[in-house]
Amino acid sequence: GITINIIALLLTQSKGGILALAIGLVAFLVFHLSAKTPAKAWIPGVSAVIIGIIVGLGLITGATQLANSSNGALSRISGASSQAEQSAGFRKNLWLSAVDISVSNPVGTGIGTYRFYSAQPGRTDSTVFAHQSYLQLAAEAGWAALLALASLGILWLKFLFKGSRLQPTAIQLTKGSIFAACVGFGAHGMVESNLSFFVSGLIVFLFFELVMQKSRDSTDP
Repeated sequence: GITINIIALLLTQSKGGILALAIGLVAFLVFHLSAKTPAKAWIPGVSAVIIGIIVGLGLITGATQLANSSNGALSRISGASSQAEQSAGFRKNLWLSAVDISVSNPVGTGIGTYRFYSAQPGRTDSTVFAHQSYLQLAAEAGWAALLALASLGILWLKFLFKGSRLQPTAIQLTKGSIFAACVGFGAHGMVESNLSFFVSGLIVFLFFELVMQKSRDSTDP
């Protein structure tokens, strides 16, 4: 399952998704190395990811060669570079607009109101999202909200790592996977407004709560 998901992600050529995968994988390794989780417990999962990356890159290479000689569905793969450049330029203007809005409204414009202010700086047309979770949070809820979120993340990390070396392997694997997922989600938030989507945002905070329950000095119901 892991291998298939990695292959599917690579074939989408989503730059944000690939960024989240890379950073999440590093976070996974950092946690288990610091917690001294037995290698035999987490190496199979990492191996599945590596296999998925190798197979996915091979499929992309083959698909690119086919796409160069056709105008079908594979043309997205061959034109990924030009599309990425266009997307990056548009996102840059969205991010600058979010900064302008947050500066003009230090306490925020209100949750869910970015769409009504997005065109005011004159950099882009009206858009629903800033495609950057943290800048959109600063624009809609103010810089204090962004600081509060950062403080929550730091506090959560304290509970995540505290006493992890002394916990059973099963709990270490659970915490390491959640840590990787949350860090990957946070990295993806640098290029997408993923906190603005109810389900994805809810899952992250449920993960936060699950880690608190699994911390060494907590009562696990």
